[in-house]
Amino acid sequence: MNRLYIIFIFFVNHIHAQTLKLQYDTYYNGNTYQNILYVNDSMSIWEDMPVSSEETEEHLVKKIKQQSILYKDHVFQKIFLVSDSLHPMQWEWLPYTKEILTYPCKSARTFFRGREYKAYFTALLPSHIGPWKFGGLPGAILEVTSSDASYHFQATKITEADSFASASYNKYQEEAISWSEYCYRFIKAVDQYARYLQTANDLPGGKINMKIDRPEIIYPRVQNAAGMDTK
Repeated sequence: MNRLYIIFIFFVNHIHAQTLKLQYDTYYNGNTYQNILYVNDSMSIWEDMPVSSEETEEHLVKKIKQQSILYKDHVFQKIFLVSDSLHPMQWEWLPYTKEILTYPCKSARTFFRGREYKAYFTALLPSHIGPWKFGGLPGAILEVTSSDASYHFQATKITEADSFASASYNKYQEEAISWSEYCYRFIKAVDQYARYLQTANDLPGGKINMKIDRPEIIYPRVQNAAGMDTK
């Protein structure tokens, strides 16, 4: 019994010490995309799956010790470098269980920035692992689904990986704006674009139907299920 316990502790410690590469299928906007999550004890990088031999640009970096997230986002023609809190969501346990990629998983749900999500996580992998911004559970998050079925993240493969770095993001850390500042600029960029469309279509003061898809509901009047007329 003691020998089995020691082997299990060694196995878990070995997983926590190595660099892992997780592949996820990500569903949104009616399409399925592939993402890669590289993770070690100090940080993780969530990025789009490369479709060519060209180097991919880091999409979202989690820094465990600093309890921060750093990522780039595009709003029409504007690009923002944003700093956010690590795992700001609050979780409630659920009774459901399932197995994902041979890992036994428990479930939890959260209401995060305008959407409700259900997640499955396993205690056999490091707790800071999770797709996109998700985390904060006592184990790695291998699946997340929004209650409105607009977003779904599903782990499809887990392997060991070589070490990685995020030098390009570290370089611009000081230039990042806060989450609250990003929300303000997001709304401003949307309003500016709406006015541009009104002018381009010779509809000053008229209505233009707009729909912007984002997991986080920042501007409800243009992010609801059907889109909304802007004045």
